[in-house]
Amino acid sequence: MLRAVSPKVGERVISVHLATDDRQCSRIGMDVLREGGNAVDASVVAALCLEVVPASNTRWSQIDDHDASHLSVIDPQENAISMTSTVNGYFGAHVLSNDSTIQPPAPTSFIRPGKRPLSSMTPAIVLKFIVQRMKNLRENEGTREIVAVSDSRKRRTPLPSSRTNTDDNRFPTPKMGSVNNKARPFSAQHHQQPLCTRTHQIGALLLVAATFFFTSLLNRSFRPCASHFPAVDLLPNSWSSVQVTAGRDLLWPQRGYGPQLDLKIYVYDDREIDGLKALMRGRDGVIDPKACLKGQWGTQVKIHRLLLNSRFRTRKKDEADLFFVPTYTKCVRMMGGLNDKEINQTYVKVLSQMPYFRRSGGRDHIFVFPSGAGAHLFRSWATFINRSIILTPEGDRTDKKDTSAFNTWKDIIIPGNVEDGMTTNGPALVHPLPISKRKYLANYLGRAQGKAGRLKLIELSKKFPDKLECPELKFSGPEKLGRIDYFEHLRNAKFCLAPRGESSWTLRFYEAFFVECVPVILSDQVELPFQNVVDYTQISIKWPSTLIGPELLQYLESLPDKNIEGMISRGRQVRCLWAYASESASCSAMHGILWELQRKVRLFHQSTETFWLHNGSVVNRNLVEFSDWRPPMPLP
Repeated sequence: MLRAVSPKVGERVISVHLATDDRQCSRIGMDVLREGGNAVDASVVAALCLEVVPASNTRWSQIDDHDASHLSVIDPQENAISMTSTVNGYFGAHVLSNDSTIQPPAPTSFIRPGKRPLSSMTPAIVLKFIVQRMKNLRENEGTREIVAVSDSRKRRTPLPSSRTNTDDNRFPTPKMGSVNNKARPFSAQHHQQPLCTRTHQIGALLLVAATFFFTSLLNRSFRPCASHFPAVDLLPNSWSSVQVTAGRDLLWPQRGYGPQLDLKIYVYDDREIDGLKALMRGRDGVIDPKACLKGQWGTQVKIHRLLLNSRFRTRKKDEADLFFVPTYTKCVRMMGGLNDKEINQTYVKVLSQMPYFRRSGGRDHIFVFPSGAGAHLFRSWATFINRSIILTPEGDRTDKKDTSAFNTWKDIIIPGNVEDGMTTNGPALVHPLPISKRKYLANYLGRAQGKAGRLKLIELSKKFPDKLECPELKFSGPEKLGRIDYFEHLRNAKFCLAPRGESSWTLRFYEAFFVECVPVILSDQVELPFQNVVDYTQISIKWPSTLIGPELLQYLESLPDKNIEGMISRGRQVRCLWAYASESASCSAMHGILWELQRKVRLFHQSTETFWLHNGSVVNRNLVEFSDWRPPMPLP
């Protein structure tokens, strides 16, 4: 607080103020006013200072503070400026609103009825002669209380006697002048040595500009899903859900995930591990990976290729957070490249050559099993990779196995592999029909396979052929249903039914979003991807498989088109999470998988075959240091 000069009777007194939440910035702004600057000059310099000198730091440094800031200025010409910066973001919240509402980036500051935001201020320009009392003011900025006020007064020519009265000690009503008017310098008796010169101010400006430039680069590098557009919340009344912006960017919630993706994943090469090539190309190495891109096993190839080109890939094992083991086992088995016994033996051979797998017991290693069989493709999975991270669309396999290979707490459900012609940004194979032009209430397109739920639907369609379409599909021969024909059938109903088949998951659930029909899940044991952040009650229906019958059609028929269109609209916003697009895409299945993998990262790794000594060295059971472990090694 700079001392104010008391006015004398008969003199007109103009108060000059500059208040910020940092005392040093307030003084720098006052220096500008003393040197002849106006309110605009002082506010610009003070604002730049506030971006460089955090109030909690009060020293020149890089920006490490994301709190709100405010400044108020009155210059000798009675021009007044009051300016508040935003919160929780470098140089602004990076949110552009289409209306007058506020879109804060942090849940603690979101607007709700009756709620007091975490970051709140009450800026004020005081026109009465109570400046000395301003040091008693406090503002609640974020989690601390701080205030900094600067004030100075300038005597001017005495007023005419006709205007001199007992009210001379009061400030006159301010008359706003042009901000272009230059202020006259303060008198020498009140002039203080400036704390910084013009050179310092120019240096501060250059420092802020450089910081802004490098911050923008960092934001592009580490926040691939950030956006400058209003976001659409997929989980109403909750701030822990994924959001997709109007610009189709993906915003992942910070709770449980962190503010940004920060992963290092090592991808094993088939040339460094003996046997890995056989799991990708078969025993003779003749299977072309391109042939494995189609069908439900395509995710094994797509995820591998996306990680090879990912900026989160590292080629140094010692700095990796996670390790990806590429295998195309389902495709290799289906094309005769390996039989079940060979697959089992080859997996064990591969794992015995991985020191890092042994060090952690496989906890930091990732495997993809893309079909309904899940990890059961590797018969000894329960012995060797029961602690590893398994990526699979299948969360249950109890119809054929005694136990499920999926563990809710360590494994990740991934979306099925939808036809690229429906998920890419290019021309789609088919386009959705308007609700009013759809012929059927619901449909099921698939084979019976002797499954109870599917057989019930086929019988139901015979009783209500005008409401439920269940054609007999042929996937081979001259009457084989082509992909375009399939999607044209699928789009011709308001609801797409997805019953359980050989396993609990079904590709029809994901396909429904791209023809824009509401998916109806008829699989009680189903597990869905990204359940931590997506509320499926807003975009789909799950109906008990034991109640497949006329009551199902009655319920679906009772839903008004307005509700159906609302669910379709919300599904349209989230379906980008089912598309295996490149990392350059603002929203994709790979983004979701990377966010989920980030939750699996551990600082410390150990297994039954891992030990450590007082100096931090990791050794095996024979006290051999980790760097000297040589394959083949006993598996934990």
